[in-house]
Amino acid sequence: MVIRHDDEWPADLEDVLDDLVERYLALDTLDDPEQLEAAAEALYTDVAAIEYPQLMLMVLASLYSSQYDRDAGAESLGTYLRMNRIIVKHRDAIDPTIAENMQMLIVIAAGTLAQMPDVPLSRIIALLDAAEQQVRAAGDPLDNVLLSRGVVAALCGDLDGARTYREQWRAAEPYSSPVPRTAALQMDAIIALTYDADLALEIIERFMPYDALEEKHTIMLQAHRAYSLALVGRAQEAEREAVAVMLQHDPELVRTRSTHLYLLRALEGNPTLANAVLGWMSDDLTEDSAASEYETQAVAARYLLRSPETHERGLAMRELALRNAALFDARNGNTFVTDTVIRDHLAA
Repeated sequence: MVIRHDDEWPADLEDVLDDLVERYLALDTLDDPEQLEAAAEALYTDVAAIEYPQLMLMVLASLYSSQYDRDAGAESLGTYLRMNRIIVKHRDAIDPTIAENMQMLIVIAAGTLAQMPDVPLSRIIALLDAAEQQVRAAGDPLDNVLLSRGVVAALCGDLDGARTYREQWRAAEPYSSPVPRTAALQMDAIIALTYDADLALEIIERFMPYDALEEKHTIMLQAHRAYSLALVGRAQEAEREAVAVMLQHDPELVRTRSTHLYLLRALEGNPTLANAVLGWMSDDLTEDSAASEYETQAVAARYLLRSPETHERGLAMRELALRNAALFDARNGNTFVTDTVIRDHLAA
């Protein structure tokens, strides 16, 4: 018997369910990702055995969060698909608010796929088509699907699609709380950047001043603004904003919450801070790092090429960035990614 979210717990399962809920709450106390994910998988098996879809979904959400935080793209995508199957099969047994919030993950899942060059574009579009059919069948708003299509179009070089889906999403955009709006704002700017860098900057500046937000969100938006300023040629303003990020906030929060390439691109004239950020990026600057780090590698190459002492390393990093960018161009059937990293970071 499936246990619905609003059912009273069966008397014979109360002790079991109490134990399962305690184990779920205990996941938040685990700092080691390997330990957390093993505990989540074991808990999921036990929750599935008594058919409690809402708790199954919540456990998988904890698993997904851990995988996403450690940049395990393929694993987090698999977990998203597991969650989606639960929503499709047991929608009536899940609190509507939780089901709707989970739908937001389609944006992350689509972006994750778009950052994997070995995944055919047709598969990504098929995922979005299936998500749209699911949303329409449930009578839910299409905003997350439209945003997902816009993100994919932007990452894959479909500029007309990026513009069209962005406009459609903006017309339907329903966000009402600071956290999702912060994420939505950044995605909006990323899409707009593909065809209008000034518009992307304008979008990021809409939340200024950022100090009303949680510090982690302030850091994200300030770093993004610094990057956007750099791309429109306002280098001194970009550096001032990036320096403020580095010196006015908790260093550990800056390291863990900022987009490092954004800061490095804006800190080119400040070697002390730039070198600190470059150190944070080291895992993404190796031959065996993910191909999706092509822009990180291009920004690092740009910085390294400025100095005779690091010029040779910069040339190698430039070659790595362009080689990885070419993998996406081959998948997308255009030269958009290569053209973009050269225009924004590697042009002479």
